[in-house]
Amino acid sequence: MSNGRGVMREQMRDGRSWVLGATCAVLALTAALCRAIIVGPYSPDAHTLHLWHFDEPAPPVTNAVPGGLELSVLGGGAVLTNVSYPGFGGSLSTYDGGPNATAGTDRDAYAAPRTLVNGTGDNVSLTYADPVTGAFTIEALVRIDFDPSVNYGPTTSGGNGRGAPMQIVTGEDEANGGRIFQFRIVPIGVINNNSYVYLEFINVHQAVAPIENLFVPIPTDGPDAIQQGQWYHVAVTYNGSENTPDNLRFYWTRMDPSRTEANLIGTLTMLNDLPVAPTDFVVGNIGRNPSQNNFVGLIDEVRISSIARPPNGMMFAPPLPVVVTQPEPQTLAVGQSFTLSAAASGQPPLYYQWERNGQPIPGATREVYSVSVAGPADNGVYRLAVSNAAGVVYSDPVTVQVRNPNQLVWMPLPSWTWNFTDANWDSNNDGQADTAFVGGDRVLFNDAGLYAPVVYVEAPVNPSEIRVNTVGEYQLTTFSGAGLVNRTRLIKEGSGTLTLDVDHLGEGTTEIRGGTLQVGSGAGSRGSLPRGAVTNQGTLLFNRTGTLNLEGPLYGSGTLISSNTGTFRLLGTNGLEAAARVIVEQGSLVFGPGALGSVTQVVVRPFGPLLGSIFGLTGGTVVDSNVTVRLFSTNWSDGFSSYDWRSSIWAESGSNTVHARLLLAGNNTIFLSQEAGAWLEVDGPVEGPDFTYQFAMRGNGAGLLRSRVQLPQGALAKTDGGVWTVAGDGRASTYQYVLIVGGRLAIDNDDALCPSAYLRLGNGTFDLAGYNQTVAGLSNEASGLRLIANSSTNRDSILTVATDRPWTFDGQIADSTAGGTRTVGLTLRAYGGATLTFTTTQPYSGPTRIESGRLILMGEAGLPNTASIWIGPGAALDATARSDAAFTVAAHQTLSGAGTFQVSGNLTNMGVLELTVGKTNGGIVAGRLSVSGHMQLGGVLRLVLQGQALAAGDLLPLIQATSMAGAFERIEPPTPGPGLQWDTSTLATDGTLRVVPGTTPEPVIGQVRLEGGSLVLRGTMGIAGASYTVVASPDVTRPLSQWEPVASGRVGSDGGFEVVVPVSNTGPAMFYRLRLP
Repeated sequence: MSNGRGVMREQMRDGRSWVLGATCAVLALTAALCRAIIVGPYSPDAHTLHLWHFDEPAPPVTNAVPGGLELSVLGGGAVLTNVSYPGFGGSLSTYDGGPNATAGTDRDAYAAPRTLVNGTGDNVSLTYADPVTGAFTIEALVRIDFDPSVNYGPTTSGGNGRGAPMQIVTGEDEANGGRIFQFRIVPIGVINNNSYVYLEFINVHQAVAPIENLFVPIPTDGPDAIQQGQWYHVAVTYNGSENTPDNLRFYWTRMDPSRTEANLIGTLTMLNDLPVAPTDFVVGNIGRNPSQNNFVGLIDEVRISSIARPPNGMMFAPPLPVVVTQPEPQTLAVGQSFTLSAAASGQPPLYYQWERNGQPIPGATREVYSVSVAGPADNGVYRLAVSNAAGVVYSDPVTVQVRNPNQLVWMPLPSWTWNFTDANWDSNNDGQADTAFVGGDRVLFNDAGLYAPVVYVEAPVNPSEIRVNTVGEYQLTTFSGAGLVNRTRLIKEGSGTLTLDVDHLGEGTTEIRGGTLQVGSGAGSRGSLPRGAVTNQGTLLFNRTGTLNLEGPLYGSGTLISSNTGTFRLLGTNGLEAAARVIVEQGSLVFGPGALGSVTQVVVRPFGPLLGSIFGLTGGTVVDSNVTVRLFSTNWSDGFSSYDWRSSIWAESGSNTVHARLLLAGNNTIFLSQEAGAWLEVDGPVEGPDFTYQFAMRGNGAGLLRSRVQLPQGALAKTDGGVWTVAGDGRASTYQYVLIVGGRLAIDNDDALCPSAYLRLGNGTFDLAGYNQTVAGLSNEASGLRLIANSSTNRDSILTVATDRPWTFDGQIADSTAGGTRTVGLTLRAYGGATLTFTTTQPYSGPTRIESGRLILMGEAGLPNTASIWIGPGAALDATARSDAAFTVAAHQTLSGAGTFQVSGNLTNMGVLELTVGKTNGGIVAGRLSVSGHMQLGGVLRLVLQGQALAAGDLLPLIQATSMAGAFERIEPPTPGPGLQWDTSTLATDGTLRVVPGTTPEPVIGQVRLEGGSLVLRGTMGIAGASYTVVASPDVTRPLSQWEPVASGRVGSDGGFEVVVPVSNTGPAMFYRLRLP
């Protein structure tokens, strides 16, 4: 062995890469020299999209790709540990309740960028595949902490009852649009009573067919057999070629440094690329509610890549570097750009150096080498040298040709295919095809080539200019997923149409001088413009699915249309002119700050599925008051199909404001909506004289409607879980009702809602927020909690129901919500025999005023906490529909009224019955309580005396009832006046309280004492309220008429009195008497 090692050292000085390879292959040296290595922990390379090492002691878990998405939340019992495969630091544990857990709360551990919620508030936008090819690799290290031989299915099938797969990495949302993929292990018995453990990748495809469940068995014998307590590298790769054999590959490899490549356990065919959309991204579980599919074990080194990595390009490799992806040759025009890239694997650290014509390029020491504006000096042969401690290897050499382009005209003969081989182009304007396309050429599509209007892009092509001048229609499409690359000037002229059913992945400008430029063919998510400025003097039409961002500026007076279900985001500062029109027929057109330019007309007219037409705002966009937004909706059936088409104004992120005039039309819902964390404020006028349905506030964020709303045949609505506030003068608005079926609707001033609209309350909260609101009625909608309450901490609120029709309400009026500390009161103004019926107990503690009509309590309904109940003349509190047909005034409550007011049913008073008694010109006018049933006297009778003083003989008819019993504990005031007293002898029989002469008691001075320089006299048995005079004399025998007054006062309500008389130590002795009038 010493000779072998000596030979290697000597030869490596002369040619290290060749000698090492030959030595390993021919001489078969020991494993110490030729053995494979475990490559990780990984470092990001040119194809790494995301990489998480899980080495942090606490979240956030850093993404090793600069600027990448962090995993900021550990939920449901997930923890970071300092345990991993040797050399890999820490890991993520989602073990939670373990393999035998059956409760959902024991299977909900996860790591994610955001806390998981039910809805879109936890969604994130991340790249999980190559945006051009769709290729990806998802891989991780996992430790198996469950017994793979055990049946974890339902107990009915012989399992332990867990019944859940074990997720490794997923992108799954509640909404179908965010359902992307699952990568998971399925233990025995979990799905369809499976008899073996398998590794599964699901292309959920946004829950639209085909949903692809692709799985292969995990080995149970051999070196990679699944065993409890062991670490494995697991991966799935996809090469981006849709619906081709073996495009999806599964790898399962036990962590073993003797392996030179990952172990392939199966290949399958995936029909479609993964869709692109925001989703719930989760490691160790599934984001789709409920999240109860935890991975039982440890997870580490999660990497997502933009290529299908080969088996020797992941966790296992020989020590000498291996170039796993080769650079591609380039032919381009002067002024275009080129990028050369390669990827390598091997024992780190790896060092890179690009060479041109055999010479190192200064500074070109990364896997990627780019030139943004190429010239003749960039022509040459390039290769990448990759080295480490074991040696150096080279990529394949490739040629870069930078040329002056030709002008070509589409004139296909052999095929309708745009590639680099078929002579489908006229290069000398003789009307004959004579050449093939060469990279960088300028191409023209005109009327002469319209016999071949569908152009099939067979490979990525890089024209420096595309000009379409036609009265007909051209379509650029592809079977292979190929598209347009590099810097291109795109020009559309003539009245015809150009449809881009291919993606443009380069830079350049777009000019629409006439006709229509359509992005997308209407099927699928293909179609995009070059990155750069767009000038539109015709029509720019988006007709595709998925999400497309336009970062560059958009200019011109042309029309902008969205006609498919995709989301199109205009994020640049645009120069759209006032004459430009924005039309949303389907999908979403989303505008960032400044993106609307000078546009004054926006039309949202749905022609597609539910919520299919959205005018979106993002990042703090303001829509000015000179803009008119027309929103349409429809709900109809032709007898065979039903059409439920709606439109929306939607805030994606940031604080967005709409000052525009909104014109509504149609018979279906039109929405204001926002995502969680976003804000939408609308203060422009809202009008819709013919709109016949609901203008709804929805979403999981927050919003403010400050508009004058004129919808005489329509209504306002609040749905979803967010918070919306309505402000402004509701009396200037017109609509029929306000529907609340989700979240919280608050008001920001008195009568912010239209007082003539009634309230339809479902599973939601109407928040008075410290203000008063009048509504035309209260009704019930669907099921769930129906709550009217007050979130204020400094103001009480009053809800007034002013109505001319009967209402029944089974919700609750309560005091506080969302941290409020103040009260809510209720006022009823019911006209023409109208009523308000409560079928549940109302817990509010503010005052109750029944000014007119009847407040009916049904079943077990009650008013246990209200501080006071006031009933107007002829109005009634009706308890006859209660299960006991009775109402009790509690000890803390006051029942009062004006004129003759009514309580229907039986009444028990334990609190205060307050009645007003007035005397004018000798006549008595007394408030009168009329009880249709039995009246049980008790508590306090409080009389508010007004007008002339009462006199003996006055009769006060206070109570009318079918029968009465009991007695009041006391009457306030205790006497009708001086020398008078109350006669209650018939109060429990005829409800009349009488005024009779009082029995004048002899006053008694019970206590005399000196306090300082005064004599203090205290006594009892006076007549409450009676006046008295203290008289004094030095001679007790002097006639009383000659005694001198020295003090006066009135007897207290308790019949007691106190007199303070100044005295002198030098004067004669004095005698004092108390004189009553």
